[in-house]
Amino acid sequence: METAQQQVASQIWYRTVWRWHFYAGLFCIPFVMWLAVTGSIYLYKPQIEALIDQPYDHLAITGQRASAAAEVDAALKAVPGASFRAYELPQTFQSAARIIVGRKSDLIRVYVNPA
Repeated sequence: METAQQQVASQIWYRTVWRWHFYAGLFCIPFVMWLAVTGSIYLYKPQIEALIDQPYDHLAITGQRASAAAEVDAALKAVPGASFRAYELPQTFQSAARIIVGRKSDLIRVYVNPA
């Protein structure tokens, strides 16, 4: 059988553990919420980018399309001091070309009308 002193010590230990468990929960909740929000954004990234790119995917293009080199030159002129990083092929004939240029550590996506 436990003595009264052992029961009090057991209750003090129990309360201390639960108190620190509560404090740890308060400390961790903001990080867990941040991970949940950013993870959701990353999970739905294709759908979000499709919404952002929608105005550039249905252009009225008449005439001949410009060459990829001319589109890259236009993107570099639009962002002074940038260097060419990547070229994303247009998804359809009516889509804008997506050219990624970089300035130091920043990457910038430039939409170029192929006409």
